[in-house]
Parts: sequence; structure tokens; C-alpha cells
Amino acid sequence: MTGYTKGRENAGVRGDSPIPGKPEGAANDALRSLKCASTHSVDSVSQWPQSLFLPSPERASICAGGCLRLHRWWCHTKTKLLTLFAHAMQASLAWLIFFGHRGALSPTFVSFTILMVSVLGFDPPQRLRLQRTLIAGLIYLASCMAIALGMAEGLTTVSAGVAVMAYELAGFLTFFIAIRFGLTRRLDDPALTLPQVLHGLGAIVLAYLLIPAGRNLTLPLLSLALTFALLSKLTPRQTTYCGLAAAAMLVVAFMASYLGRPDTADVAQEAINLIMAALTLPVFSSVARQVKEWREKLDEQKVQLHKLIGDLRELAARDELTGLVNRRAMNTAVLEELMRFKRHQRPFCLAILDIDNFKRINDQFGHHAGDAVLLALAKHLTQHFAMPDHVARWGGEEFVILLPECALDDAIRMLDAMRAQFIHVIGGDGEPACGVTFSTGVTQACPGDLLTHILERADVALYQAKRRGKNQVVSA
Repeated sequence: MTGYTKGRENAGVRGDSPIPGKPEGAANDALRSLKCASTHSVDSVSQWPQSLFLPSPERASICAGGCLRLHRWWCHTKTKLLTLFAHAMQASLAWLIFFGHRGALSPTFVSFTILMVSVLGFDPPQRLRLQRTLIAGLIYLASCMAIALGMAEGLTTVSAGVAVMAYELAGFLTFFIAIRFGLTRRLDDPALTLPQVLHGLGAIVLAYLLIPAGRNLTLPLLSLALTFALLSKLTPRQTTYCGLAAAAMLVVAFMASYLGRPDTADVAQEAINLIMAALTLPVFSSVARQVKEWREKLDEQKVQLHKLIGDLRELAARDELTGLVNRRAMNTAVLEELMRFKRHQRPFCLAILDIDNFKRINDQFGHHAGDAVLLALAKHLTQHFAMPDHVARWGGEEFVILLPECALDDAIRMLDAMRAQFIHVIGGDGEPACGVTFSTGVTQACPGDLLTHILERADVALYQAKRRGKNQVVSA
């Protein structure tokens, strides 16, 4: 058992003050009951009537468990309500942009807001997938309107137009329902991008086969469908497959059209369209493949850049010799603990350690011996102080220890036990041996303290320890 653990056991409840008006043992029991309440049965709310007849620690545990459960439920519900409010505000802004301020509070506006939230849902990634699917749905809607106009003008038969519209709308509704109700969340491609692109290509080829009047629009529409593949998360190989599939389906449709009605087929015009598609689609697929490869390289570089930034932040927060956090990182940790202290009034202590006669060690035994002393002390500190405590190399031969939720008496006891256990001897090989010691100044945060106040008091205590003979712990 380390000195840190022994000190914390001797200290009782990590520096928490006893409850006023109660014996210290009862206060510790109550606090331990509250701390273990999070692991109590999840049915603690239903146990409240029976808990009235239980002893005080058990009653406190059950009540605290119920409060924690209610708190988690409220946090979850609050997040949902805030998300719903944000979506409602977005829908309101969209309504005001498109329709102006008149009738903003009308029943139509309320219905529009509810409809937008109901259709798109709450999950942001799912909302993005549904928005892209709705864009494809708008294209299908425009296609259906054009086909309906063609049927009204006699450019195509009703059966052919209805077949194409039914194919488009059935596929769109299938994809939208599957994404909206989370049926695709466990798939590698939750947006069903490849099936949607292939469905769009199939709709275009079906229209080419059944509606001869619109065959001149085949190539632009195929390029539009492949644009979705370009802007999606398909791999370069899948993008190439989409282009080849479009060309193959177009050839099959041409052959089917010619074989089915050879007397009415304009072979020359269809051959020109087919040659243009055969020349354009592979080029478009090749360009799309290159763009996808560039995007993948950019994504890889982005990941490497984030990793490099994380490594640089880690290096900037670490001491190169000892591996401890440096002064900058410790300042941040102390400021965060100071904010928690001001909010919750939980005590914490700060200690500054300084190796005694370190300059003489460097002069007599060399800097390599001084580095060995620093490494030995850093290892000793990390063995005795673990999270949530923080140990940092402050600079030179100074170290700083942050002890959250720890009273001053407990901190002195732990630091003194740790100091007594540190044994490091340098010298030998004909040179006189020399024991290494260190002095410590420790202080506890007070109301109204700033970071500079805490550091100044700990520094004053450290100098008092030096003046009193070194190798001791002094508080301020």
C-alpha cells in the first residue's frame, strides 16, 4: 500500500469536513452511503415508502439513488426539449424567410413547424441523411410533373408514364422510411447512397425505354445522378461502378427498344445518343474517381493533422525529462479546481516541493546525477499520488502537487509520509555518498483566493521549510 493510500485512509473522507452537530463516524457513514447511492438498485424510487423504516444510512442511500435517477431523467428530457426548441426555431426562420412575417403565428405556421420536426427527426446525422434524400425526392417530384405534362400533351402513354412515376416514388418512399425510422443505422452506409444512386440510374433508363419523347434528356440526367455519387461518401471504385452500370443499362435499354419495336426506332439518332453516352459517362466516372481519391487523401491528411495537433498539445503539456505535466498544464488544472472550489466549497491543497542542495549535487556529481535525482523523485511522486491528484514539474528542481478535495491537515500528513519514504542516494565509486532530501510548502485554498495568492502562500511555506533546516513539510 502506497503512502498516498495510507494517508488517505488516515485522513478519513479525503478532507471532507464532518457534518455539524453529528459525530464524525456518523458523518463518514452518511457520506459513504451517499457516494455508493449511484450503484444502488435502479428501483430505488419505488422503495421510498419502505425506506422510512430503514436505518439512517440505508435510507440516505435509497433516497440519494432515487434523486440521482430523477436527475438523469431530467437531464435527458431537458436535452430533448432543447433540441425540439432548436428545431422549431430553425423551422420558424425558414418559414419567415420564404413566406414573410405575415401570419407567422397562424395555424399553418404551427403545422409547418410540427411537420418539419416530425419528418426530419432529432438526430443530426440522420437529419442530414434525410435532407439529402429529400433533395432526391424533389428531383423525382419534378420528373413526375414533367411526365404528367407529357401525358396531358399526348407525348407518352398513360401506362408508361404511370409505370415510371410509380417506380420513382416507390423507391424514394422506401429509402426515406428506412432512413427515417433508423432501419439503416447499423449498416456501413446508413444513407443508402449506392442503392439510391442505382435506383436513380434505373429510373432514368426506364424512362428512356418507355418514354421515347424524353430520350434527349437521358445523358444530362445520368450525369446528374452520378453527381450524387460524386458528392457522397462512396469509394472511388463504387463511383466507377456506378458509371459503368449507367452505360451498361443504357446499352441494354437501347437494345430492348430496338428489338421490341424495330419499325419505330430511330436507329441513327439512338446510335448517336448511345455513342455520346459511351464517351461521356466513362470520362465523368474517371473524373469522379479522381475527385473521390483526392477527398480520401484530404480526409486522411485531416486525420493525421488532428493526431499531430493532439501529439503537439501533449508535448506542450509534458515535461521532456520526467514525463510529468508542465507548469502551463498545472496552471490550467489549478484554475479549474479553483472554479470548482468557488462553486461547491470543496477544499483543496497545493504543495510546492524543492530538492535540497540541488545545485551542489549538480556541481559535485554532474548534471547526469541531477537528472537521475529528478527522475527518481518524479517516479516517487507518481507512485504516491494518482488521479484526481496532479503532479507537475514546476521548473528546475521544483515540483507542484495539486490535492483536490483534501483538507490541510490531511495534506500535511500525506506529504510528510511521502517525504519520509523517499530514499535516494547518489555517489559511490570512491566518492562520498550523499542522501537526497526535499522540502515542501503546502497551503489550502481560501474563499476569494486567486491562483497567484495560492502559489505565493505555498512558496512562502517552502522558504520557511528551507530556513528551518530543510527536509520537512511546512504549511501556510
